[in-house]
Amino acid sequence: HGDGNERTSTYSFIIGILFMIFLVESF
Repeated sequence: HGDGNERTSTYSFIIGILFMIFLVESF
């Protein structure tokens, strides 16, 4: 219990960082 939630939060955090970098690289 809670393991899945932690994993989801981690993936969401990583995806958010990559998305921000992608936007910056676009400019």
